[in-house]
Amino acid sequence: MVEGGGVGYPRVVCDYVHLNPARAKVIGAEERLESFGWSSYPAYLKPPRRRPKWLRVDRMLGEKGIARDSVAGRKELARHTDVYGWKL
Repeated sequence: MVEGGGVGYPRVVCDYVHLNPARAKVIGAEERLESFGWSSYPAYLKPPRRRPKWLRVDRMLGEKGIARDSVAGRKELARHTDVYGWKL
């Protein structure tokens, strides 16, 4: 659970946690984050009916400036979190 920390803090925490497998080189250089089964990140990319009810996708999308939990919104989230766009 992430509470407090100021504006943008949840985004920093989510990015840190979700990018950890890539930064720690637990996944290969050509693997995508959603292939890592020990993370909640793949669930963020699923439609609402296919993910846990407790997962606050709306909060993470909002932190990244994504207005809607839609197919387009989830694709944008994947682009924002794409390992290949980050300096690891």
